[in-house]
Amino acid sequence: MNSFFHSRGPAVKVLLDDAIPRTAAQVLAEHGYEVEDVRSCGLRAAGNAEIFAYAQEHGQLLITRDPSFLHLALRARGDHAGILILALPDALRADETAGALLRIFQQLGARSLKNTVVVAEPQRIRIRHR
Repeated sequence: MNSFFHSRGPAVKVLLDDAIPRTAAQVLAEHGYEVEDVRSCGLRAAGNAEIFAYAQEHGQLLITRDPSFLHLALRARGDHAGILILALPDALRADETAGALLRIFQQLGARSLKNTVVVAEPQRIRIRHR
């Protein structure tokens, strides 16, 4: 597979926030990602701190549209698998969001996102390491 991280090891474990369409989970799973969704693991009504702690505990890259996770990541105790904040137009259809995620992963290449926050905007990707 030519997808993000797969050339260097096991599938990336991902947790999708409830603002990410379920279609994205299906597309990522089809590309070999190990995907969990907050809506299906009992975290639908959870706060950001609880969602972040869950992702941290399970070694999952958290994918969200909520920029407030940046502050949680910067103050985090211990390591985390990374956070990807999608700062993309709200008008994107679910399939467009899923496609954008795959393109972002291709652009990131095989780098580790441990203790990193990635903000993906329409014209650029910003990476911030703790």
